[in-house]
Amino acid sequence: MYPRLQLKLLELELRGRDMTKARLDGLYFLAIGILLFLVCGIAFERMSPASMQDFRVLYNPARCLLHDCDPYSQVDVFRVSRQFGRIYDTDSKTVREIVTRYIYPPTAFVMTIPFALLP
Repeated sequence: MYPRLQLKLLELELRGRDMTKARLDGLYFLAIGILLFLVCGIAFERMSPASMQDFRVLYNPARCLLHDCDPYSQVDVFRVSRQFGRIYDTDSKTVREIVTRYIYPPTAFVMTIPFALLP
């Protein structure tokens, strides 16, 4: 074999090893980032006195719609939410009003119904 060709092949082989190491390092950084976001998210959720209220505003009326109720009626949404344990005794009157009032147009249910199907 020609010496120049051997040198070129050796150079390509070494460069390939460096690229593999760089990809592996990138994967490590990605995994560390994912773990960091998970830990921070769980910590913030546990520290918050009123967690997930913004999600309950969308979830409760969509769940009500799945049970053949009027999602724009606060009474119906409250009844279905209470039936499935989504209204808590520790919620204040203001929080209960907020999580049972649905102000979004009917087309928003396209996005919220899949979440309401979750347990």
